[in-house]
Amino acid sequence: MQTALGHGHPSMLPSQHKTPDAGVSARRKASLCSASASLTRAAQWISPKPLEQTARVLVGRWGLGPACLLVAFAHVLDGGSILNPRPLVWWGCLLIASLMAWRRRVAKSPCSRPHRPREKQGVHSALTLLAWCTMLPCIGGVILRGPSVTSDTYIRKLYANWNLNAEPQGWWDGPLTINTATPQVISGVTTDTSALLIKFDLRSFVGATLMPNKTAWLNYFVTDTGNSASLRELLVPWNESTVTWTNLPFASSSWSSTNVGGVGLPGAFPGVVTGWQRFDVTSSVAAWLAGSRANNGWIALPTGGTNGVRVELSTSRVGTTAVLSPFLDFTTLFAGQ
Repeated sequence: MQTALGHGHPSMLPSQHKTPDAGVSARRKASLCSASASLTRAAQWISPKPLEQTARVLVGRWGLGPACLLVAFAHVLDGGSILNPRPLVWWGCLLIASLMAWRRRVAKSPCSRPHRPREKQGVHSALTLLAWCTMLPCIGGVILRGPSVTSDTYIRKLYANWNLNAEPQGWWDGPLTINTATPQVISGVTTDTSALLIKFDLRSFVGATLMPNKTAWLNYFVTDTGNSASLRELLVPWNESTVTWTNLPFASSSWSSTNVGGVGLPGAFPGVVTGWQRFDVTSSVAAWLAGSRANNGWIALPTGGTNGVRVELSTSRVGTTAVLSPFLDFTTLFAGQ
């Protein structure tokens, strides 16, 4: 009879060679695989866009990685915003399922994959990693400029019923007094009192989020200096081709009671230096992109002085003078389409 360790009946094997925790490890891996499969099925079910129907089938046929890439592309083509609730849940499911698939790869313990029988594990892992990378924030710098995306004009008491959109320059000019009571009351208006109106078309970016710690700037070119203004958000819609002093109307109910970027009076919308000026309009742009406030643009109101400021407008600007048109620049994450 053989007596050396490692020989003879299996019961004679040393205890240190046994793996009593193998059952626990197997159960843990099985639970992981089950959770991954459930999340993948949830991702298939939640996917809301019409163009993603094909991709939902491909998840079952080709696997998670290729389907994730296709759905991301379809989502953009279909004009969806990643910030909507249902797509967010869908992306979350894909992210978790992708990470679980990657964990299986690293652990070298692949689960059974009836939904992708012919797919090689290496290819699946590479595609899953690439798909996961598509979920990282997309940072896009945006500059809006020109008549196609800019509405700008000015209104003046002297021409109360005239539309001044054909003018290549706009003005704000006093006198004007706005009290700080609620509701605010305007007074001291004369025929010289004027206000500048400006709005940018942000419809293509609704649903996007401004990049943290990055400022949204309103840029404009001053050709005649004077007293600074108070920049307010307009509360009423207007059209640059038809708006007048009368039909806006010029009244405190037509604009916000506080200045953009701050509270109180007077404003600090600069007009004391010629050339390019810029003003922080982050609070307005963030609210308009989020849809929490309607985008009716801004009005630059005189703050009591009688020295008007002239600003170049996009209207009627052609050729070399177009470079003086006002523009809006900001940076977004997950820019809407």
